[in-house]
Amino acid sequence: MSVFFNEMLDIVNSSYLRKTKRKNHSIKGYIQIGKILVHILAAIMILAVMSNKSPIIIISSLGAVAAVLMIVFQHTLLSLVANVQLSSTDVLQLGDWIEMPDKNLSGEVTDIALHTITIRNWDNTISRIPTKNFLTETYTNWQAMFSSGARRIMRSIAIDQHSVRFSTRRCSPRC
Repeated sequence: MSVFFNEMLDIVNSSYLRKTKRKNHSIKGYIQIGKILVHILAAIMILAVMSNKSPIIIISSLGAVAAVLMIVFQHTLLSLVANVQLSSTDVLQLGDWIEMPDKNLSGEVTDIALHTITIRNWDNTISRIPTKNFLTETYTNWQAMFSSGARRIMRSIAIDQHSVRFSTRRCSPRC
């Protein structure tokens, strides 16, 4: 049964991606959460059959082990919260060009999953950043600038500080 539900979740994900107005949003993180829940329920059912106990008894005994499970799944829970916040606020979407100066990367978001966000950098290298880092670290999303058709040009001009002085009447051209 768990294989069936996993396949159904994959079908939901692929049909969601085929919709034209949903190209920028990713539900891959939610699909992965669903798969984790399917596996947990399958494990509970297997334990119930093997121990000849009710699944409700096994679920209630998990309450005693909840603290250990929270420590074990700490990274997954942090990623889940980050993924939900990023998805619900539309701060980051597939195809966005982002820049993270701390990690020295600048590129296009190609995949948003539960644990990682994949970025294709300007030199075609692939970077995978943990999802929770997008809540705790600074990054710049340049997609609004690209959508507006504007360009950003960063240039620097070196000026010798000793060659700059206040204008006097003698050096002014309008004297």
